[in-house]
Amino acid sequence: MIIKRIALLLITALLLFGCPAGGGGAKDETVSVTFDMDGGTPDFGTIEITKGSSLGHSYMYPVKEDFAFGGYYEINDVDFTTRYFYNTPINNNITLRARWGKAPASNVAFGNFTVPSKTSKANEGGFHDKTGVIKLSPTLTTDGYDWNVVSYNLESVYMNKEITITMDMYIWVSDNAKIVWQINSSTDSAAAAWGGKYKIIAGDDKTPLEKDAWIHLQGSATGTPTSGSGGGNQIYLSGGGSGGQLNSNPVDIYIADFSLTITDNSAITFPDSLKITIGQKKDLKDLLGADMTGTITWSSENPSIVSVTSDGIVTSNITSFSTTEGNAKYTSGAAKVLVTITASTASGKSQSFPVIATSEAQEHIATLTPLKEKFSSTFLVGNIASSIDADDTTITNQTLTKHFNALTPENEMKPSSLSKGDDKTAISYTYANADKLVNAAKESTIKVIGHTLLWHQQIPKWQTKIGTDAGDSPSAEYKAEAITQMKNYITAVVTHFKGKIYSWDVLNEAFPDKNASDWTTAIRPENPWFKAIGSDFVYEAYLAARLADPDAILYYNDYNTDQSYRADLIVNMVKAVNKKYSESGDKPSGEATGRLLIEGIGMQEHHNSGVQAANIRATLNKFKNLGVKVAVSELDVLAQSWGDFSGKDGANKVANSTVTNNGLLDQATKYAEYMAVYKDFIIDGTIERISFWGVTDNSSWRSAGLPLLFDSNGKAKPAYYKFVEAIPTTW
Repeated sequence: MIIKRIALLLITALLLFGCPAGGGGAKDETVSVTFDMDGGTPDFGTIEITKGSSLGHSYMYPVKEDFAFGGYYEINDVDFTTRYFYNTPINNNITLRARWGKAPASNVAFGNFTVPSKTSKANEGGFHDKTGVIKLSPTLTTDGYDWNVVSYNLESVYMNKEITITMDMYIWVSDNAKIVWQINSSTDSAAAAWGGKYKIIAGDDKTPLEKDAWIHLQGSATGTPTSGSGGGNQIYLSGGGSGGQLNSNPVDIYIADFSLTITDNSAITFPDSLKITIGQKKDLKDLLGADMTGTITWSSENPSIVSVTSDGIVTSNITSFSTTEGNAKYTSGAAKVLVTITASTASGKSQSFPVIATSEAQEHIATLTPLKEKFSSTFLVGNIASSIDADDTTITNQTLTKHFNALTPENEMKPSSLSKGDDKTAISYTYANADKLVNAAKESTIKVIGHTLLWHQQIPKWQTKIGTDAGDSPSAEYKAEAITQMKNYITAVVTHFKGKIYSWDVLNEAFPDKNASDWTTAIRPENPWFKAIGSDFVYEAYLAARLADPDAILYYNDYNTDQSYRADLIVNMVKAVNKKYSESGDKPSGEATGRLLIEGIGMQEHHNSGVQAANIRATLNKFKNLGVKVAVSELDVLAQSWGDFSGKDGANKVANSTVTNNGLLDQATKYAEYMAVYKDFIIDGTIERISFWGVTDNSSWRSAGLPLLFDSNGKAKPAYYKFVEAIPTTW
């Protein structure tokens, strides 16, 4: 029996695209490049190129048996850390070693297929201008069909691995017959792993092949063989079809030039130039070879997964991975799917791009267009900062200065950071860290959000003592003294920073997680000012802040504002305070008629995948009717439900994350849904700021939930693309 050797059709050969060498150093100055092919061919030896130019694409197609070229060369030293792609400038004499990876493919001879007893197999040798032809003669059922002419078992090597099967051959049938290579998955879970219960690799299960002619069949499929019955663990060749599709029985099937490649996708390292994060857009035109000229037509083998525009821009907007990787933890490995994009010229030339769409972030924040520039005319884009992000004159954290035009000190302006003392007779103020950050922000033309004047947490001992000393029924005298102490504190702090703060969160998180209707009695009992003064402290606090710095915007800030009872409490409180202010004579001299005392509400927006966008919209409508501004003040969105996350607060817990790859896509969808709501209220002027509570996942106070737009390496996640896509840059 002659066994046709299966070609190594490894797709990485398609990854390697180049460009003409570019000019670099002085005229006519050259450098030597010596190639170490490490067993590959051809041996390029030593070449001379213009200093500062690159290799171009001419040296990017070496081959090596059982290996795949990685798409780049490396410096031949101990570490092999410096990579030279087709477009990497070369400025010195250098020796480059070819980068090979073990070809993740199975060299399967046709004889390794299982041939059932009802099918005979013969070496036909030469047959109608083809050599090495295999003849298969199945004994078909009464309806002219045979599920299993031949099959190949995937279990021994590829179980639970995402693989891509590529097949190419010529088929000759002695009578008209349907011929189809497919994966048969009888269970729903296995079918999901292949994207269909009877996933076709090559052939057609609807239209019979023409008899007595060589028909070219080719195709590919990506999926994951899974354990158990019906796990999609075999490649089948089926012949015939129900309804009398065959005109004779048996039918002879001749196969020539047969090629099968099984690629273990987890073993392939693709150049970053052909990886895209879900939601990311990438221009493939720059990767076209020099011979791809004229009008280019672009196509995708699976546009529902990776689409391409007529201009060669690829993107993937899938909302879930159907493979087992999708439901696996992201920290155990990113999910990915391979789709081939083809560029074709009018003259018939073509170039293929195997694009990997993945949950793994690719683009670093430093390379992205600044967020504050994208939305400069629409809303402020903010984040948190600390004193370590600044020196005595400027913000030194370049990520903050590049992307954000509003900063909220995470801790430096909370009461325990600004004031010390065991009781009200020994109060001192500590402004050094806050001054450093505020002054640096001002020099960097970044607006500062004062956070926060009054809270029930992170307060100095003297404020706690005011609450505990009040007892259950504080006297009028005690109440008056407490009001004085509170107003003195607010006046001192606001006056110190006067002219430097864009807006103040005067009061933070006044209401507990308890359904209530009367805001005057629903305030947290652990709030010392409420305990000593009662609900009147709210008005007095805002009034003190207004008088100390009339130019600052005064906000109330709270979480879980998507819950209707909390939103109603806030509405009633703001309405009552502003009504009292409008009817009073407490206003600073020269204040504009009709100005509100509480001018803004901060919606923290610490969400999880279970929070519905419709609830956020309902709350925004309530706040809009008050005539106040709104800030999305502390945005982050867990990439999982609250139940899956609960109890994992704290930074630097990414390693403990249970977030799945599909969870990251769910998170991206949530960001898109929330942004679609925010957009409507940005347009009507209600929302003036969107601030994130952190830049990268590892620094988040909820790091195990991977809640931010950028991963721990500062690279853009699917959520980033959905955020910027949902908010238009022009209105």
